[in-house]
Amino acid sequence: MCLEGTSDHLGVLETKDRLVRHFFWPNCNKDIEEFIRTCDPCQRVGKTTYKKKEPLVAVLVISEVFSKISVDVCGPLPTSTQGNKFIITVMCLASKYPDAVPTSNITSKSVVNALLQIFSRMGFPREIQTD
Repeated sequence: MCLEGTSDHLGVLETKDRLVRHFFWPNCNKDIEEFIRTCDPCQRVGKTTYKKKEPLVAVLVISEVFSKISVDVCGPLPTSTQGNKFIITVMCLASKYPDAVPTSNITSKSVVNALLQIFSRMGFPREIQTD
C-alpha cells in the first residue's frame, strides 16, 4: 500500500475501483496506470504486501452456562503475604463470569488443584480453551 499525504493506493486495479465510484474524466484508466507506475514511494518500496480481508464467519453462540470455559495464567506478580505469585483465571464463555485462584507456582499439579477448586463450585465444563 502506498500512502502519500492523505491518499493511498493499493495498485492499479484497487485504485481504479475506488476512483471510478466517485469520479470520471477522459483517459482516467491511462492516467491512473501512469500515476501508479511513476509513483516515487512505490518505486522505492516495491510491490505491496496488502491482502484483502477475509469475510466474516458465523460464530457459534454458547448458551449453556459453564459448558465452555477459557483458562489463563497471570504472572509472575509481586509475591502476596500468602506466598502466591500467580493467578489461574477462568471465564465462562457463555455468561462471561470470571473466577480466579491464586497459586505460588504454575506446575501442572498447582494448575489442576486450582481448576478442581473452581470445578467444585461450578461443575465440570464440556470444553476448556487455553492459549
